[in-house]
Amino acid sequence: VNPATGGLIIERLSALSPVRRRNALRWFYFRKGSAAPSFSFLQTVFDEVALAGADRTPELRWEGGIAVRYMGELYNISSCPAEPQDFTAGKDFEKRIALPDRTLVISDLRDRMPHGSVAARSPNPGEKVSVRFALPGSLVLQPSGRKHSRSLKKIWGEYSVPVWRRRSIPVVFYNDSPVMLA
Repeated sequence: VNPATGGLIIERLSALSPVRRRNALRWFYFRKGSAAPSFSFLQTVFDEVALAGADRTPELRWEGGIAVRYMGELYNISSCPAEPQDFTAGKDFEKRIALPDRTLVISDLRDRMPHGSVAARSPNPGEKVSVRFALPGSLVLQPSGRKHSRSLKKIWGEYSVPVWRRRSIPVVFYNDSPVMLA
């Protein structure tokens, strides 16, 4: 398992004997909280999902979720992920925005920005702060420190954000202008 992503590394899985491979897959699904999958399911996951071409992102739906391949790793994602709701922060949010899974503190963003880029500015008095999810990939943004803008779809790909996670990543807006991906 890749500790950074939680995915099962397919190259290492492929090097195992069939018996050890099935045990590794069974352990992977057990660790994710899924019921023990059948022998035939484990074989199908390996043959049809793990061994799919590198240019494909196959899915196999089952009662324990969805088996997917992404960037050379195998994942099991919830079949019904909670869809986050867009919201507008009140005027007295004090630079803290409650997200579905955490609290975003605007003044603390500098530590989370990649490649030493500058943190987003705090909102000006009177600016409406909103957080939106599931934005179209055609939305055009200009990453800080870059001369040219890019589509959100290209940005997701550049940072290797899995397709199933993109809908749940918040985008902070001041008025109607995107400020940051949080």
